[in-house]
Amino acid sequence: MPLNVYLQVLRWRVAIRAEMPEVTLKQTFSSFLGGASMGIITPGRVGEVGRVFLLRPKSRVRLAGLHVLDKLFFMAVLACAGPAVIYHTPGFSDHLHEYLRMPLLIASSILPVLYVVLTFSPAPLKNLLILIRRSKRFKGAARDLLHALDRIESRDTMTMSGLTLLQFAVILSQFFFLSLAFQAVNWATSAQTYLATLFVKSLLPISLGDLGVSEWAAVSFYQRFGIADTTAFGASLLIFTINILIPAIAGIFVLQRVKATNIFGRMASRIRGHA
Repeated sequence: MPLNVYLQVLRWRVAIRAEMPEVTLKQTFSSFLGGASMGIITPGRVGEVGRVFLLRPKSRVRLAGLHVLDKLFFMAVLACAGPAVIYHTPGFSDHLHEYLRMPLLIASSILPVLYVVLTFSPAPLKNLLILIRRSKRFKGAARDLLHALDRIESRDTMTMSGLTLLQFAVILSQFFFLSLAFQAVNWATSAQTYLATLFVKSLLPISLGDLGVSEWAAVSFYQRFGIADTTAFGASLLIFTINILIPAIAGIFVLQRVKATNIFGRMASRIRGHA
């Protein structure tokens, strides 16, 4: 758990240093834990954006944009790996309609290439955002949100990408070793199952803290490899406890220290100000 959290904190720090060069690791860590507490009570953990209210940037809207960027790196890896692992899950492609099979294959081929290109050279994406920003439809907070990426350079995107890949390696290792506590499984099966689980969970952000969706998906995918239900359910529940619940509980102490009511008040006033 400490390594997984530490990698996420480092990625968050790389992102916000574009807006807050003076931010310390302690401040970053506190905001991350506070955001984890706010995120666990919201579907899809969207409440994690509350971490920006635990910092004092020049613009919280731009910092929220950097939070979106931080989350996008994790989602981008899932978007690259998800279609491929789903397609190669036993029994899946056999029941897939032909009109879906080809788009899935194309996506699994193009998305990884696009991810690598934009990681090493984010300029095309930044230019696209500049064009969008010039549109009359984007004013005020929406325009500030798009301004968030102005100071992001290729070294930042490469660092964030590397930290994200390391995070995936840690998460997959966690699931593998936790599965071994219940039943003998091999690494490839475990990794494919949990990548597929994370991909499905990202498409169904309908539960608090993602609880229930992960367990259901893990059981469904492990069954296709002949692995017992209890193995998938137990490993997935422990992953939730280690990676989501414990940081969220730790974040409660951060929120208590800074008075959570003040944070929610600032969030509400910010939303009303841009409504």
